[in-house]
Formats: sequence, structure tokens, C-alpha cells
Amino acid sequence: MKRFFSTIIAILAFAGVALAQSYQMNVITSSGKTYAIDADDLISVTFAPTAVDVNPVSGTDLGTVLNGIDLSGAKTVRITLEAGGEYTANAPINCPANLQILGDAENPAKIKVSNNKFLVIDKGLILQNVEIDATDCKTQLICWNSTPSVEKVESGQYVILDPVIINNVKATGMTSSFMYDGGPAYAFDAITINNCVLGWESQDKNGINFATSMPITMSVTNCTMYSKEKTGQNFMGLNGSKRPWEITGYTDRKGEYVFENNTFYQLANTKQFINTNRLKGQKNALFTFKKNIFFDCSNKKIYANITNNNAQLTCEDNTYWFDGAAYEEPSSYNPDAGLQTDPAFVDPANGDFTPTGAEQVAKKTGDPRWF
Repeated sequence: MKRFFSTIIAILAFAGVALAQSYQMNVITSSGKTYAIDADDLISVTFAPTAVDVNPVSGTDLGTVLNGIDLSGAKTVRITLEAGGEYTANAPINCPANLQILGDAENPAKIKVSNNKFLVIDKGLILQNVEIDATDCKTQLICWNSTPSVEKVESGQYVILDPVIINNVKATGMTSSFMYDGGPAYAFDAITINNCVLGWESQDKNGINFATSMPITMSVTNCTMYSKEKTGQNFMGLNGSKRPWEITGYTDRKGEYVFENNTFYQLANTKQFINTNRLKGQKNALFTFKKNIFFDCSNKKIYANITNNNAQLTCEDNTYWFDGAAYEEPSSYNPDAGLQTDPAFVDPANGDFTPTGAEQVAKKTGDPRWF
């Protein structure tokens, strides 16, 4: 408040003398940057909120929750849901700012999506502590805008610097992509998917589909991802128009992709687990796979489209089980023989992926939620 009144006093003082002389106003931001404004160019000074908070009550249609709210100038839109609340989304939430949808960790809110999309976003995203019923959502659940509002860098990408974080989310009933880039060439500084359960009735599209975009870093940890039917689509596509180190602002970086302590079941059964012609065989692409369980995934070729005997691949204590038997990829693709035993899930058809295999139990592999 003191800063606000000091600012107003300074503006009034400036206005009182501006008629007599020409002045320059220096605006100093919290980051230390100084902006000089000539008095003759100054018309007015206005203040706008950089964050907008919305707290919809249980029963609200989230597709309308931002209707009528002026989001111009907002950097962040925060939607906080009631603990245990039940919501619908009969239209997509369109947000031009960084979007946060936050539920309660102990009692997540439930959202039933009855539209072709749940989210259409322009920038970063934090989606946390929610359960999503996507049975009636026939296209992508999360989609970036087909007409980007972020700046296009010299190399041709629309760079999203703010993080994308999906944490403690359960999404079931999907048939299309959980996440889709919308078509433009985005570059995501960091994507984190942690402690999630993502379930497809049948995977008719790439589960995570970056058809023209590229994350610089990405981690998928402590998750269970499954399809009720053996699917014929890739689990993930990383096919940006540029590799991470070719993107303006990232030329000194490597692409880093971590998959650790996940349970993958019947995904990409006859296709590639990760489809990435851009990163295949690239020494600056670092892939880490540790303590994952791959069950009936990718036709015995988890890494074939990643390494090409060249990319930097780290593997440790992964389980490889396909069509009732253990398997090994050629050592040129996979340096890790892994755990060659059946994880023996309790009841995967009904969503219980508790492993009872001795090796998996001893090493605590797969999604930790099942232990």
C-alpha cells in the first residue's frame, strides 16, 4: 500500500510541473530494469492485475468460469476448486495467460468433460489434484492454441518459458490424445508429468502428441498409463521442426527426457513407444529410463526409434514383458537387459496394477502407488 501511494504522489507531482518543463519518468521494475518515458509521450498511467483468481463452487460448469472476466494484461489465471467438488466442462476453458487449475491433494475435485476439448491454452499450465472423466471427450483433452500469442523466435518456434506441470491427475475414459500441441511449432522449456494415472479406453491417437513441437526437457515419473485395448498408435510423438539445441536461446542446451518409476500397460502395442525422427540417434538427446514396467508395449521395441546406436541412453531395472514372455532388444538399442520376469499384476483389467512379481517387488519398480 505504501508503494502504491508513493507512486500516486510521484505521478501527481510530475503532473504539477509537466506544463512548465519537459521531464523524463524512470520506471524501475522489481527485476532491476529501468524504462525511461518522455513526459510528452505520457497519456495516462493505469494499473492492471497480473494474476486473476477464480474460485468456482462445486457444480459449476468450468467451460463458462472465465466468461465476462477481463484477462487483458493478466499473466496468470488461477482456478482453485473446492475439495471434493464436482464440476462439468461442457465447453473448453480458453485461457490466454498461464493457467493454473488447482484441486485439493487429499480430496481431489472431479471434472466431467463433455466437450471436444477440456483446455485450450496459450502458455504454461499447472494442472494439479483433479480427477477427470473424459468418457465424453472425443478429441484431445489438453490442447495449445492453433494461433499462438507468444513470441516467435528467430529459429521459428513459439517458446513457452513457463513450466507445464501435470501433478496428481487422474484422467480416464480417453480415446484421443491427453496432450496435443495444436499444430504450431511450440518449444516447451520444461514439461513435468508426475504422480498421475492416465487411462485410455482405446488409444486412437498418440497419447502425448507433439506433432510439430519440441520440449527441451521432459520428465514422466511415478505414473500409471494404460489402455484397456491393445493399441495401434504411438504412445508419444516428439517431432518438432527443430531439435532443442537448434532453437534460439537453447543452442548451448541438450534435450533431456526422463522416464522413471512408471507402469505402462498395453500402450503403442504395435507401434513406437516414442516416435521422434528429430531426436533419433542424436548425441545431444539424453534419454533416461529407470525402474519402469513395460507390459505389452511397442512390440518389443521400446528404444529402437530413439537410439539408432547413437543417442545417449541410460537404462536401469526396467521390466520388459510382451505377449506372455520376457524379451531383450538388441544391445545396440538397449544396454539394459532389465528384469526378465512377469510383473504379475493383480487385476489390470479392472485397474489394479499392483505387481506381485518377486523381482519387481524387491526392487520397487513401476509406479510407487501400487506398493
